Amino acid sequence: MFGFGKKKVTQGEFEAELTRLLAAYRDWGGEDSNVPPPLMARLSEFKRIRPDRKASERLSRLLHEVIENQVMMMSCIDVESLEDPIRGLEKYRKGQTYQTRMNRAAVGLVGLMDALEESDPVRKLLIDYGVYDPSGGAPPSTITPASSEEKTLALRFLKTLQWCTSRQQLAMEEWNDALAGASGITGGDEIVSASLTTISEDSAPDLLPVATRRLTSARSIHEEFSRLNTDEVSEILASAIGAWGEAFAVHLSRCEVAVQNMRALAEESGPLPPDSEEISLQSRENELMTAAVVAQGKVLEKWGIDFAEVLEMMYEATNDLRLTLGLPELSKGEYDDLYSRGMAGQRPRFFA
Repeated sequence: MFGFGKKKVTQGEFEAELTRLLAAYRDWGGEDSNVPPPLMARLSEFKRIRPDRKASERLSRLLHEVIENQVMMMSCIDVESLEDPIRGLEKYRKGQTYQTRMNRAAVGLVGLMDALEESDPVRKLLIDYGVYDPSGGAPPSTITPASSEEKTLALRFLKTLQWCTSRQQLAMEEWNDALAGASGITGGDEIVSASLTTISEDSAPDLLPVATRRLTSARSIHEEFSRLNTDEVSEILASAIGAWGEAFAVHLSRCEVAVQNMRALAEESGPLPPDSEEISLQSRENELMTAAVVAQGKVLEKWGIDFAEVLEMMYEATNDLRLTLGLPELSKGEYDDLYSRGMAGQRPRFFA
């Protein structure tokens, strides 16, 4: 019998399907950052069933949400291979959205598991496969209590970070537009990255002012972030501030080298080969960005800061910068649309 597009099953059939799902989940083990086809296929099948018991049906739905969002969150962790740190940050933020959904579902799931009788076969399955700890182990959504003063400092860090990343976004959009123009691309298409070998002596004079503005932006970001005090904050917050500060410092150094190279090319000193220092700094910046976004995630977890709150900070920082540039504010719907495009793999333009 089918209902609402789902196959209705007996409790025994549900427990058999649950066993198959938990086995696939155990095999995955959370170690592979890529979305595992076997587990996702099993999740899809598990979602189709509708147990006779209402409690089991609710448990089925919540368990599916927890595991699905955990897998998707893990798929967003590996940002080291991305050429563009801003794209890495976007991917991390997408991961935070999945984490928020996972934690929300986990709250209900833990409550259901706590209510199961000791003789319940489902309870035993969840314990055997390591999903449930009846001794009172912390569920995924548990947040370490912290003082209001500490949370205020954490929020200040996050707001300053959004101030910085909004300016990085603007500099990236301007630079990509300039590269597109120098390459003869029309229609506002953007270029993800380009080495100095794609920049000619003819285009260098036009690109140099844009590269210089990007350097000025990198300096202001570095200076603004350096004002954050790490002396009287918790170790977790100090680590996040330090990690981002180091990433911004390397970004500044990379912009300085890029301007030096661009100026040399503009002054007709001959074509430049790919600069080994700039390439090395780009690689180092990507590594530091990976560490920084992980450290930021620990701050959100410790102080129970929902990603929706961070998203609101991102929205405010974008509009603050737009007003500085003489641009009209984006509505929440307009911003959400641009953000969704970024999450879909497109290159959103917040300041075009």
